[in-house]
Amino acid sequence: MSAKELIEEEKKAMTMAEQAKGTAEKMISEANEKAKEIVNRVTKREFLESRIREEEERSQTEAEAIMKTYLAEAAKIKQVQEDQLQRAVNLVLMEVLKVG
Repeated sequence: MSAKELIEEEKKAMTMAEQAKGTAEKMISEANEKAKEIVNRVTKREFLESRIREEEERSQTEAEAIMKTYLAEAAKIKQVQEDQLQRAVNLVLMEVLKVG
């Protein structure tokens, strides 16, 4: 091989190396972008799942508090009804005993 042929082959090899380097850089860039997308999706999903868990816990706590309040109100209403019934019974007894 002559020196001229060697120089031509070296130029071709350098051109191929530059093209390969450009292709590799493009592939690396695309892979990095894809990885960022995946990380963003995972991060968003984890964030959303965390927020959902927090909201479910908050809702459960609120529901328990509301239930406790309603049960207390129901107990009060029941007691008032029992008190009124007892007064009515006492009133009837008093009226019956007066007549007799």
